[in-house]
Amino acid sequence: MGATSSRDRPPPELAQHCTAGVALEKTAYVAGEIVRGYVQVDLRAPIRCQNVFAFLACEAKTKVHYTTHSGSGKHRRTRHHYAHERQSVYQLRAHVAQFATARAAPGRYQFPFEFQLPLQAPSTLHIPGVSEHCFVTHSVRVELQGWGSDLEKQQRSWPVHSVLLNVN
Repeated sequence: MGATSSRDRPPPELAQHCTAGVALEKTAYVAGEIVRGYVQVDLRAPIRCQNVFAFLACEAKTKVHYTTHSGSGKHRRTRHHYAHERQSVYQLRAHVAQFATARAAPGRYQFPFEFQLPLQAPSTLHIPGVSEHCFVTHSVRVELQGWGSDLEKQQRSWPVHSVLLNVN
């Protein structure tokens, strides 16, 4: 678990020649509100890319520490355990750009996007000093979709940037 194969990494041309960012109209929202912004992609050289997507996602993570005991007296042992949980609350996708030739020329691109937060979107949760144990985050992520290696004739997507936002 946790290991990634070379098939999960972005192609070298993407890592070397592309930077991306997300600009949001504001950083705090309420459930049901419209999240507006734009994706900026800077390319220093041509890359294989057919589509650009923006994702609005909410994720809840928890980490619980507990102990178990065995033995008695001087032989009593305490073991520490951790239970982890990660849950996707929602994920919305917007197709923000398409390159018809599946090649993107060098340059700076800006693509607007708009999402409506779900009416039941939970509030962002971060408790200082405890945040590594329980939190709810909302983020906008940019992914570029292109072709895999020449041996793989399938389309793959690779995340290139993510930004957090607050929901109150």
